[in-house]
Amino acid sequence: MDAGVSMPSETVKATEQGEPSRKGAEEGERALGELAERLELSWAGNLGRWYWDVRSGEVDANPRKLRALGWEPGERAWKVYDFTELIHPEDHERTMRAMRDHLAGLAPAYEAEYRIRRRDGAWKWFYDRGYVAERDAHGAPLMVAGIVFDVTERKENELALERLVAEKDRFMSIIAHDLRNPFTVVVSGAELLERYVDELEPERVKELAGQVASQARRTAGLLEDILSWARSQTGGLAPAPTDFLVVELLDEIVSLYARPAGERRIGLEVECPSELRARADRSMVATVLRNLCSNAVRHIAAGGSVRLSARATDTGVEVEVSDTGPGMDAETLRSVLETGAARRRSATAGSGLGLALAREFASRAGGGLVIESSPEAGSRISVTLAAAPVD
Repeated sequence: MDAGVSMPSETVKATEQGEPSRKGAEEGERALGELAERLELSWAGNLGRWYWDVRSGEVDANPRKLRALGWEPGERAWKVYDFTELIHPEDHERTMRAMRDHLAGLAPAYEAEYRIRRRDGAWKWFYDRGYVAERDAHGAPLMVAGIVFDVTERKENELALERLVAEKDRFMSIIAHDLRNPFTVVVSGAELLERYVDELEPERVKELAGQVASQARRTAGLLEDILSWARSQTGGLAPAPTDFLVVELLDEIVSLYARPAGERRIGLEVECPSELRARADRSMVATVLRNLCSNAVRHIAAGGSVRLSARATDTGVEVEVSDTGPGMDAETLRSVLETGAARRRSATAGSGLGLALAREFASRAGGGLVIESSPEAGSRISVTLAAAPVD
């Protein structure tokens, strides 16, 4: 079950009757070669063949395997249990059962994929396969031979893919949840206008049209966030830093939400020195601020306020979005920072994508995200950016 130095085909093993079994060893070598061909695996990561003397417990360990585990050849003698004790607890019983089943003749070969602990405490993934190459006259195994591969890179890629698939599933759930409501409002409002436009008072037509337009703008903003997030996950969104006036960006963000904020009597204000300049990916920063401002406006109570401010610091530029919303406790904050978190009641929770997206984009844009929030006390979220070079 462990990697080992290739054993020459002329090696002689003795049966219990004392008769040499050169033929058995040679047949074992041929069978092992056929086994390697049947594996249909790349030889990248091949750590060599191994041989386990079942009676003595000794394992001929290939130097490549020893080095993969952080040991140099000759540092110590190796018994089979020296290796099995290194197998990850979650993989140990499954791996041992695979070997027991083969030794008992219940499986044609031993095959297992498991984590094994390096000398420094790190874990590697091994793919191991072997068979009983020699038995005594009573059928008891005398020698087990096999081949082992270091498949750490492949397993890490598989696990990363699994995480990506899970993230995609959570993301699709967010999309289905968050697009359904605004689209319902847009469609129902448009249908009312289409059906009753000749019967409605002009003020009512204007009101319905405003609601449809407002929801359409919010939905378009969410779609933009979704597309930006998708591009970032596929590596298609590389940051492009530029110098820009911060106040101009803040004014643009506020103008996007002036109408929905006004409808709910929410105050929107900007506080920023007119000459303050930052250097970052302006589009990414805009996505972050749009996300934070949109969520604040949507989720704080009528009559509240949202402030976008910026100031120069010793290390760069700090842009802050603060609100008078319900705030978040530590557990809620942790949850909404996960992409797939459920919708929360806080001002900045948004769709569940908001803070996760904002944090990721702030990092990609060349800055960071700091969140201060407590229940019933509102939230303050600051984005740190590099200052534009002084001419």
